[in-house]
Amino acid sequence: MMQGNKPGIYVLFLSVAFLSATVSATDARSAKVKFIKGDQKIDVMVDGKLFTSYRYPENMEKPFLYPVFAPDGSVITRGFPLEPRKVERTDYSDI
Repeated sequence: MMQGNKPGIYVLFLSVAFLSATVSATDARSAKVKFIKGDQKIDVMVDGKLFTSYRYPENMEKPFLYPVFAPDGSVITRGFPLEPRKVERTDYSDI
């Protein structure tokens, strides 16, 4: 993992805190959150399902969360540049 990247770790913990608040608001039971370290990523699992992955590949300038899943399982992050989709913009030049 990139050294001195404390802001990225804060983003990871803030996303888990947000998830916990969301789950608490919609479900009375406690969600089980688990972190699984992989190759240049940490998967955040909630009740056995992937919520997001904190990724820190050496070829990217900054770490990022990708993909991020909604409670219904749909992906709420855009695919570009990792997995571009036909229906999404690849930049903001045409806005």
